[in-house]
Amino acid sequence: EKTTTTAPSSEHVSATDLAREKKQEEEKEPPVSPKKTPTTTASSEGGAPAEEENAAGGFTGLGLSRRLCEACAKSGFSRPTDTQRAALPRLSARKGRRSTLLVAPTGSGKTLAYALPVLESLRGRKRSEGVGAVVVAPTRELCAQICATVTKVGRLFDVGIVAGAITGGERRKSEKARLRKGIVFLCATPGRFLDHLESTASLAGGFDTSRGRFRPSDASGSAPVDLAWFVLDEVDRLLDLGFGPQVDDI
Repeated sequence: EKTTTTAPSSEHVSATDLAREKKQEEEKEPPVSPKKTPTTTASSEGGAPAEEENAAGGFTGLGLSRRLCEACAKSGFSRPTDTQRAALPRLSARKGRRSTLLVAPTGSGKTLAYALPVLESLRGRKRSEGVGAVVVAPTRELCAQICATVTKVGRLFDVGIVAGAITGGERRKSEKARLRKGIVFLCATPGRFLDHLESTASLAGGFDTSRGRFRPSDASGSAPVDLAWFVLDEVDRLLDLGFGPQVDDI
């Protein structure tokens, strides 16, 4: 605060004297910048205080748990894109086995738009329970990119949600071994995934359309597959590249 002292009327103080005194006071007591203290502001809907929302990241209020919001913030995803804001509440509130079509341009954050609700629903799932989500993408590069994004957020959310890619870039035997060990979030190219559906014991139980899930595998000891999510990423490109027949078979 600045205190202003008015001279008595019996004395004559010139403007020069006042300026000199003011300068001397400022030199003796330099102004101190006020410290910035955190403020607590409750949301209009009675939500968490502002500093708690900042700690959880900008994904709060979109149907995700606080733990997943914090994982996003720590992974560098501080603010959702417009596509994510539109898609997350719908996918997070998905009831039953409903299909959703998400149309968005490249670079709009569509991977997290579907990956975050998938991660949320798979929380607590063990590797021994087998594949819980399958993402089919047209190229190895896209599969690797999806897998990297899911791993980046997933390891801070639930270390049990292991992501893996099956794209044909390695020996089939190695891919079978990783499937047996357990992949919860599976990214795959159409041809390679179809190959494993037909020949790998951990997936070869086939799809039981009457129950809406994969049938338990045979007596080989492999874990049954209880699939919760199936995603066709860049479905227009899948069709443009001629993967329509493989997608139909899958």
